[in-house]
Amino acid sequence: MDVQEDAARRLLPCSASTAPAKAELPVMVPFAKDGSCFHPGLIRAKGTYLVGGKTDRKTFKTFVAGLDYLKSMRTARWWRPSVNGNSGTVTAVKWDRLPAEFAALLVTAKPHLT
Repeated sequence: MDVQEDAARRLLPCSASTAPAKAELPVMVPFAKDGSCFHPGLIRAKGTYLVGGKTDRKTFKTFVAGLDYLKSMRTARWWRPSVNGNSGTVTAVKWDRLPAEFAALLVTAKPHLT
């Protein structure tokens, strides 16, 4: 898979109406205006998650740590690849359940997610 295909996969709009994977509680994540959400698949090549705005970027080694920081922000912002592979920041317009296709990544219990 080349960089553009990988970036396009990561940009697929999140479907908040998709039922989450079986879990005790649904995981709530921020969604951007374009329908994308903060999800476990956004791990960067360096094995980190990048959150915050252009002037206050922070990296986290786990998805959960990044999500916890997003919850503490006045306005949640995170970085994700564009269709051409460049990183860009998006701003939350709502919070909703993590879609099942991404919640399944949490169930696999990979070390960088929790």
